[in-house]
Amino acid sequence: MTQCLWEQLTLILNSVDDGARKNCKQWRKTWQDMKKNVKSKITKLRIHSSATGGGGPSAIKFDETDSEILRFMSESVIYGQSDIEESNATFDFNDIPTKNNCEVEE
Repeated sequence: MTQCLWEQLTLILNSVDDGARKNCKQWRKTWQDMKKNVKSKITKLRIHSSATGGGGPSAIKFDETDSEILRFMSESVIYGQSDIEESNATFDFNDIPTKNNCEVEE
């Protein structure tokens, strides 16, 4: 079902005059990248707004495309799920064997 929708969307997007021509997989990757960029901007804005000090306003701006993408994203995608507890797992990467006994520089 999802693949069928992406194929239909690909036909629509590729029919735009002077627009990009991509296959279904490429359009899907483009959408994922655009969402990732919006999430990154939101994260940077959240970090900036919670920082201490007297810094000026953030230089990060949302354009019209970012705002439209944001409308399609759920709050849990943007902010995470507040009812899920963070894991306390820790990892010691020094105990992982390396190929050919290569040393990992720190």
